[in-house]
Amino acid sequence: MTDSPNRRDSMIERVRKLSRMTIANGASETEASMAASKMAALIAEYDIGQSELTIKVDAQNCVLDEFIDSSSRRTPWTNAVGSISKLFGVRCYFEPRSEDLFDIGVSMEVYVARFYGFPTDVAAAIGMCTIIHNAIGHESDLFVANIKGKRAMLAARESFELGMADRLKSRIMELVVAKTPMSQGRGLIVLKDQLVTDQWAQKARELGLRLRPAQSIAIRDRGAFAAGHVKGGSVALNQAVGHSKRLGHG
Repeated sequence: MTDSPNRRDSMIERVRKLSRMTIANGASETEASMAASKMAALIAEYDIGQSELTIKVDAQNCVLDEFIDSSSRRTPWTNAVGSISKLFGVRCYFEPRSEDLFDIGVSMEVYVARFYGFPTDVAAAIGMCTIIHNAIGHESDLFVANIKGKRAMLAARESFELGMADRLKSRIMELVVAKTPMSQGRGLIVLKDQLVTDQWAQKARELGLRLRPAQSIAIRDRGAFAAGHVKGGSVALNQAVGHSKRLGHG
């Protein structure tokens, strides 16, 4: 049957209340039986799945957590963050700040990617950032180890890192396409994304966020970019993706 979103939400809330009418919660045997019968009827009538019941409650417990880049030199790993956010259904923004990372009374400048969403999805997104950040930094160090001249080394390093980030971004988008539901009806992925979007809009207002366009880095060495692109195809991304799936999200 067709029904408005508001009516459907009210029915889901009614089912949730009926589910709490149990003998253990003080209801009589007759009341508990009637509640169970009514709940079953509503679930059948409105095609309400148990996952949908829980996912609306879970959305109210979204968290804000962060990945801190304390490197002395910022790499283009952030180019892949948009794809990471889409893959795990989270929202992200960046902020530079001073941080006493080692609790020694000395602050250092860091660059922070802050993710908002379901706790397990946020954890998976941060895990993916860690994999990509470390891989790009490590592989670029190896790539430029034997390049002579500061300018040539910097051009090669930046272009190599851009190539890696570009390939990793593409690979993550392939995972996004693979998990996108064919139907845009009441699929749980679509529902969860909308719930996170609604919660994020409220959180962004509370934080007073204003989005700014990201600055781009030019490719200065095409050969290094191509080499980085190839290397980006061999980075293992399954750890973060598997983490999200094992915990029941994504």
